[in-house]
Amino acid sequence: MLSNFVNVHLSKMSAQNVLYSYQGVIDESITEKISALMDKHFEENSIPSERRKKFFLIMVECAECFSSSAKT
Repeated sequence: MLSNFVNVHLSKMSAQNVLYSYQGVIDESITEKISALMDKHFEENSIPSERRKKFFLIMVECAECFSSSAKT
């Protein structure tokens, strides 16, 4: 139920070009939830596996940047 609530509001925000941010610790739990939401989106929209891989690599690179900036 919460996932649907989040998806509805993120869709509305994206349609209006609203930027959003997250403040807090980005831990394994958060990255797992983001990954699950991405997988669901990819499945629902029949995104080809090659594009999924590229997006996953971008997500990993972003997570590494978050991790390295949090250590400094």
